[in-house]
Amino acid sequence: MTELEKYQAFHQRMRQRKAEIPAELETLRQAGKGKTVQFKELMAEKLTVEAILLQLKYAGLEE
Repeated sequence: MTELEKYQAFHQRMRQRKAEIPAELETLRQAGKGKTVQFKELMAEKLTVEAILLQLKYAGLEE
């Protein structure tokens, strides 16, 4: 796997997680688990993914 292919796979995974996480958070909220460690870790992942995609946008690599 080339460096470009690795980057493309990483970038796609970040986009995928950005789409998946809100539904996972909502499922936990509906189950009354909005204050659990699992919820907080997922929220942290959401913020991290958004920060990565924002940096890629600043670099001209994200739409």
